Amino acid sequence: MGEGVFVDAAPYVSNDRPFDSRSVALADLWNRGVLDVVVANQNDRLRIYKNHTPGDRHWIAFEAPSRAGQKNPVGTQVQVFWNGQSQTQVINGGIGFSSQNQRRLHFGLGSTARVDSVRVIWPDGLREVMPEPGTDRLHVLSRPAPRQAQALDEWDQVR
Repeated sequence: MGEGVFVDAAPYVSNDRPFDSRSVALADLWNRGVLDVVVANQNDRLRIYKNHTPGDRHWIAFEAPSRAGQKNPVGTQVQVFWNGQSQTQVINGGIGFSSQNQRRLHFGLGSTARVDSVRVIWPDGLREVMPEPGTDRLHVLSRPAPRQAQALDEWDQVR
């Protein structure tokens, strides 16, 4: 429901038949900026729960695909700043039992339509800042060519 409030949605998404569920994965299956849920069940069919979110909600997402000749993006940190708030996520190499969430980093912004800045820290320590990136879209990150790292005090002032 937003702002740390949750509702038990089980009565709305399942029937009376129990499933022997084995894994759950989150992914933006239709590239709409919301995370859908995929549940694998033992000896039964896969269940997909499409997320229906009000149209006034905003988001921003980041993806760093593995490319030939580039370092692996696992461990890349992305920090988003908006309205005096910040949130950090890290690209991981795998999560869950018998499943894998989409590697995209998804940040829900609620009713906020603007992000102040984004800081990216690559696994080798290279840092970059994206001032006012567009929201309601996926940004594909590409590790920049090596350059002199910003001074730490300068880095901490960028928000």
